[in-house]
Amino acid sequence: MQKKPAISALLFSAPALMLAVLVLFTNFQFFLQGSVGILTDYLKDSFRADAAMMSILSSSFFYSFILLQVPAGMIIDRFGVRKVATVACGFVAAGCWVFSQSSTLGWGVLGRVLMGIGGAFSFISMLKTIKEWFAPQQFPILLGIVETVGMASTAGINTAVSEVSGFWGWRVAMMGCASTLTLLTGILWWRVRDQKVVSNGDPKVSGESFWVRSHRLLAKPELWWCGIFAGCNFSVVTVFTYLWCVPFLTQGYGLPEVTAVMLCSFIYLGIALGSPLCGWLSNREAFSTLMLRGALVSLTLFSILLYVPALPIWVMGVLIFLLGITISTYHLSFIYVSRSVPNSVQGTANGFVNMMTMIGAPLLQPVVGFFLSYEKDGKIFDGAETYGLWDFRLALTLIPICLLASVFCAKAMRGK
Repeated sequence: MQKKPAISALLFSAPALMLAVLVLFTNFQFFLQGSVGILTDYLKDSFRADAAMMSILSSSFFYSFILLQVPAGMIIDRFGVRKVATVACGFVAAGCWVFSQSSTLGWGVLGRVLMGIGGAFSFISMLKTIKEWFAPQQFPILLGIVETVGMASTAGINTAVSEVSGFWGWRVAMMGCASTLTLLTGILWWRVRDQKVVSNGDPKVSGESFWVRSHRLLAKPELWWCGIFAGCNFSVVTVFTYLWCVPFLTQGYGLPEVTAVMLCSFIYLGIALGSPLCGWLSNREAFSTLMLRGALVSLTLFSILLYVPALPIWVMGVLIFLLGITISTYHLSFIYVSRSVPNSVQGTANGFVNMMTMIGAPLLQPVVGFFLSYEKDGKIFDGAETYGLWDFRLALTLIPICLLASVFCAKAMRGK
């Protein structure tokens, strides 16, 4: 295998520009995952939807997204990043346009499904590109840097879309996303290139079926523990931040929507800081140790945020920011894959772990919504459901349960 240059040597090179474009694609996918939570009040008015219906609208992105994760990895392994990422970005652009034009909940769900289909390929394409163009010991740090840029920009996109929606409406904001992604589709085809990587002893898999590859991956218990850990830990984002953080703060604490969106965005800033730190520490401490510490602190911080009454705004901001730092340990699962899985099936393995990471959205978002809609303390104003702080505390108890499960997964990884 040819020697891969240092990160500093690639800073202004073609690979760096290629990675930057893929990071931008991934950033839009991150934003779209949680966009329903940012636009909840506007969408509830447009679709006349209750909490359960909003959960379905939000989670519809994740049904297609998650179902395609392992196939997406296999497709990228087979056809390369350039062709696949270009087509995928086109699907996301189409989904944004359909969503912006939707007049009923059904059309909105269709738009979200199309976004999920295209978005399923973004993060895996980025990981595959990092693996192809950089040395193995550089992977954790570079992944941390990419996560920093991605999460910081996601926080900015969230605030910008919230402001645009307030002035011109959510449909204009989504049409702007569709236009930007259409331009990005052309840039992906223009800039991205695939590097042929010598197998260097990897098993030959070109003639293997989907089931043979899947069996090889699923036979590794550590891969399952990593995936479950990432999914339980990241449920703070997929369930709370993506959908229920803004309503929790606006209805539970009576905060203005712009303030609530800003506070929720602190979790992305925390992940932006925690990701490179986590990558740096992964070269010095055992995976299980970092995972266990992150899970325990995340459980403590979220429990304080959810259950301690009368928290000042600045305290909530600090807690959410620190949560972002501690849950950034979820990407240790991807570092594990980069070090323990052969290059020829990196995309497939990353697809599996990413599927497990995001699975909390379609499974738990509707559960929280149904719990909220079922609660009798909720009142109806102008056709929209409103909830009290106690309603949110009861429904969101699912998240501390998930974080407790991530503690047990970290213990199962002990010594890895």
